Amino acid sequence: MGQERNDYSGPFIRHFRYEDFSKDFLGKLLCEYGRLYELIDGLWYTTTSKEVGPQKAWEWEMKVWRAIPPHVMKGLQKVGNFKGNDLYTMFKAVQLDPCYTEGLYEYDIYIRDPKYAIMTIYRCPSLLYFEKVDPGRVKPLCVDLEPPAFQDYATYWNPKIKVNPLKLPPRKNKNDIPVCMWEYIVQD
Repeated sequence: MGQERNDYSGPFIRHFRYEDFSKDFLGKLLCEYGRLYELIDGLWYTTTSKEVGPQKAWEWEMKVWRAIPPHVMKGLQKVGNFKGNDLYTMFKAVQLDPCYTEGLYEYDIYIRDPKYAIMTIYRCPSLLYFEKVDPGRVKPLCVDLEPPAFQDYATYWNPKIKVNPLKLPPRKNKNDIPVCMWEYIVQD
């Protein structure tokens, strides 16, 4: 075990281990993994849309993103070694989700009490991309897909958690921040 590396310049490491890199490097690497996670979806949708048309591609996109939450949550729960069915537990998983790594998204989670929380997203790379490249996809993504997907993530932890969008794109202008807000209520 030598000194922690801040990058992967220098010689090839035959017995490669992530533990040999600095926390700063691993944070940057995780952010890049999150970016690639989102990029894969964008490339998949674009390619599929060219092959089968945008309507069919969007139908499949909805099915895929509705199927993803249990897989992501289960894996993060295992690696993070946390248990529970409350808002604190659910938001631990959100914080570990590669989509939400620092530098990719900017967000805040305010948990007022065990039964009420608000998640505010200030920067969303998907929104920024579609506003620039394909504004017609903003509403389907943000209004049609995200509310049920956010609910799916919450339901994984507790079916009594209800998610309500308080603010959603499309935005009137690029200075309209936060870009979206979500209310989480644990119902009795």
